Amino acid sequence: MKQNFKKIKFLLLLVMGFIFFSCTTEEDAIHQHNHDQKISIEKMQFAELMEIATFSRAISRIPKKKKCQCN
Repeated sequence: MKQNFKKIKFLLLLVMGFIFFSCTTEEDAIHQHNHDQKISIEKMQFAELMEIATFSRAISRIPKKKKCQCN
């Protein structure tokens, strides 16, 4: 009984340590990539977007018809 308790305690501590370590490395990765850039979000009509060359090129590359994936 005591050995089972020790095994459960060891596994619990191992899992908690793994969770703590993964959370700290995730935060470090976020800070390393310098994600503090400012992003502006604007509302635009579709007609206005079509006047932007990069957007209209991207839209033109989307296939108009669905491809049939028949067996």
